[in-house]
Amino acid sequence: MIVREILSHSPNIVKIVELRGRMHSSDGDLVNNVTALWCALDRAHFTVAHTLIDIGKANVNHGSLHPLLIDAVIRGRLDIVHFLVDNDYADINQTKTNDEHGCSNLIESVTYGHTSIVEDLIRKNAKLELKTSTDGNTALAVAAIKGNLELVQFLYMAGASLSIRNHANKTPIRLAAENEHFNVVDYFLEQDHDAAVFNDLELAVASHILTYRNTSNYKSEWVIELFRYLLAKRIQFNVPKNILEPTDLYGYQQECQTIDEFNQIQSNDDRLHVEALLIQERILLNDKDNKLLSWLFDRAMVLITKGQFDQCLDVVLHIYHLSQRSEYQPSLKQYFWIFYTMFRSKEPIPDHRFWETCDLIFKSSTPNFNHSHKRDKFYLLDLGSKVRQSFHEEIHR
Repeated sequence: MIVREILSHSPNIVKIVELRGRMHSSDGDLVNNVTALWCALDRAHFTVAHTLIDIGKANVNHGSLHPLLIDAVIRGRLDIVHFLVDNDYADINQTKTNDEHGCSNLIESVTYGHTSIVEDLIRKNAKLELKTSTDGNTALAVAAIKGNLELVQFLYMAGASLSIRNHANKTPIRLAAENEHFNVVDYFLEQDHDAAVFNDLELAVASHILTYRNTSNYKSEWVIELFRYLLAKRIQFNVPKNILEPTDLYGYQQECQTIDEFNQIQSNDDRLHVEALLIQERILLNDKDNKLLSWLFDRAMVLITKGQFDQCLDVVLHIYHLSQRSEYQPSLKQYFWIFYTMFRSKEPIPDHRFWETCDLIFKSSTPNFNHSHKRDKFYLLDLGSKVRQSFHEEIHR
């Protein structure tokens, strides 16, 4: 009644309703930038809140930081959620956080672990596959990252997809594995243990080795644990690997298929690196993914730094032959950079093998040989003449 009287005698209702100030919440926290509607909702004075919205036209999107529905979700205030949604004052799918993440109400409730609100929002038809703006994570992905098995199970049973990928191309099961929540991974595998799921997880550990090996971010214990875990689960669910035929490029090594085989290599960093490359080649070549060739170019550069030019040329030839079987053709500049780096090392380069590789790459039939490719060819041929001259000078010293 008092609020109605104040509003009825106010010359500027909008201004008085949207005045902001500082207030202690019902939990005792001092909160800045709050409106009268925020205060009414905080104290559960819902009759007053009705008046402020219906008569005073209070804006439900004017919270202290986020819209009032998001604010209620973050604080775990199911009563406020009911009031705003049941009276059609706020839309659970349209309302999002005001920050760069753009989180939905469902994602925020999962983030803060408010199970009762998650359940209520889903009953009210919250969209399960809405994503955050920055990472592209769904509510299920967030639950997997957090390791909240209860919410993972609830979201999955409600229909959340296990296969939706975020902006980094990661599925919920991969996110759970990367965050070492193996109880969540267990649950996901019980629902879906297709070979593609195992491939996804094996790519995760292989990519970690190839990206972070010899850096402070390398998680050696996690690598070993995940390798062992996946080998055991493949056996449990009878999902064998379709491993590649052994080649001299990898010293005729093959991927481990049992825990005993892995035990023999787990302490050998170089062999784990080879294991990662074998995994990448098995999976990415089948998927026609160009990341495989990028990893191999990186390996070629590593071999150059070690002065292992013959092995480097083996890798370059392997890249070339793989590229003939895929839809992705590397830039000739990538090949050129390998030879240029070898030349700059001032170490003797195998002359015959250099020209053999050069001829194979640049004299093969190339229908789409554009101007930039021709320019690269001339660069490399000029470099080749310098290499040959350097080689002959070395002989006649």
